[in-house]
Amino acid sequence: MNATLAPPPPLDLKVAKDELARIDQILLLEGKWLLLIGGLAVQQYHHARATRDIDLVASHETIRYLLDKLYKTKYWTVTNTGSDDRPSLIIKNKHRPINVYLGAKIIERGEYDMIPWSSLTEQINPFRYHGDTYLQQIRIPLPHALAYSKIIAFIARYNTRQVKAIADLQDVVNLSNNDDFYISRLFNLINKNNAATYIQDEMAKLTIQTTTALAEILGGSCLSYFANICPARQAAVGNYNQSMTQTKKHLRSAYFAAPHKNIKHNTAIANELRKIGIGVKVPYDEVKSVYGTGMPRDRSRIREICIEAIRSSDFLVVDADRYGLDSAWELGFADGLGKYVIGLNEDLSLMTEPRMINRRIFRENFMHGWDEQPIFFTAEELEARYSDKVVYICGPFKNEALSNIKQDLESRVRKVILPMDYVPDANIMPKDYPLQTRANAVNQIDEADVLLVILPRYGMDSSWQIGYATAKRKEIIGIMTPDDNASGAYHSLWDHWMHGWREKDILTGVPKLCAAMNGFIDAEII
Repeated sequence: MNATLAPPPPLDLKVAKDELARIDQILLLEGKWLLLIGGLAVQQYHHARATRDIDLVASHETIRYLLDKLYKTKYWTVTNTGSDDRPSLIIKNKHRPINVYLGAKIIERGEYDMIPWSSLTEQINPFRYHGDTYLQQIRIPLPHALAYSKIIAFIARYNTRQVKAIADLQDVVNLSNNDDFYISRLFNLINKNNAATYIQDEMAKLTIQTTTALAEILGGSCLSYFANICPARQAAVGNYNQSMTQTKKHLRSAYFAAPHKNIKHNTAIANELRKIGIGVKVPYDEVKSVYGTGMPRDRSRIREICIEAIRSSDFLVVDADRYGLDSAWELGFADGLGKYVIGLNEDLSLMTEPRMINRRIFRENFMHGWDEQPIFFTAEELEARYSDKVVYICGPFKNEALSNIKQDLESRVRKVILPMDYVPDANIMPKDYPLQTRANAVNQIDEADVLLVILPRYGMDSSWQIGYATAKRKEIIGIMTPDDNASGAYHSLWDHWMHGWREKDILTGVPKLCAAMNGFIDAEII
């Protein structure tokens, strides 16, 4: 277990990044983006990671196109040391000492066992080239998704490529120690891909000596659980249950996203969770702890307190029966931070029954930050400030102003994204949108520089997008259009397509929520 890979020279890492920048420019012209995995993706979260391989997930056609555009035979030689469906390309410059190592993951070959590509692209970041320069067409998974892929790679490689397997395991440790890593997200991904049994069964095949060494590697992170699930390791150290207790300590504080005015109801639910040892932050209590019984006149201060409370919590519990635009913002913000989100429903009928959602004038949504965010009135004003930016238009699809604003902006900014254009069928209802439609919108917000919100009114999905974009540190601005005077709309939980409830846990009843948090019933969070 002490074998190590000799790190490639630093020049190779610089060459790899420079080549990614060239690939990014070609993809930008084509309006495409590619997923980067492997060592270069890990290096974005752990800067000491040495690597030279460019592991892009792409089709045969895309790889051939990049080779044709970037590596002309007059200047480069291309050698494939792998196979057609698993190419390992060594690209050498004929005139300068530059070697490029391109290890494409070919889509046509099919997905790896337990690693569907969709699970790595649910939330992604652009590749940081250097400083504040990002390659927007090169995307990398979040740390928890990369860690998951490395756990599966370790299991697949250990018996045949031990040195690489150990490197995979060390990547898991370094990723898990990144500030943007959330263990709840990792466990959620394991369960979504039905990989828990596979991981346990494969770990059970390892010897005591192997798992003891494995535990030494994982000991510096919150993931020592993976070493301790092995029967051999359990017999040797007898601490499986203790390990599980240690792991669950990472999920012991929650923020309760619910209408702030429902003080009595929110407090009652919070108190039930507190009885089982979960620290619960309730908006009213958080503000009261700072200001006492008097509320601050500056509503932006309330917003700051709630934002900090979400940041410092392990997960978010949403009152799925009552939440409105401010809570939808908090949900989007938590999703953007990578927090685990779970819904609390107290009456099953309320999940499908439409209820009135108040569509307040934008400034009345105090969590949305309109006291500070700029507001414009014409496309000309936007052009003067954002001509070199990618702009994502955020607003209800029924609002006729969306298409008009897109048309006005297309010649004035670098790129305009209107998520409505990517819905596969205009006749289907939001609750029936394919999951990929939401994934596309999330990726498009990640790509954008600016989120442009249609004012003065918008709904639940726009609120989520504003919260998510805030967490991603996008610039958020508004543009004023005629008021439709629709102060409310009837929607069920499933109509809020951007909220991702088809991919999140929803538990009915406070007792079931408490049981799940305590590990007495199955839930993806455990």
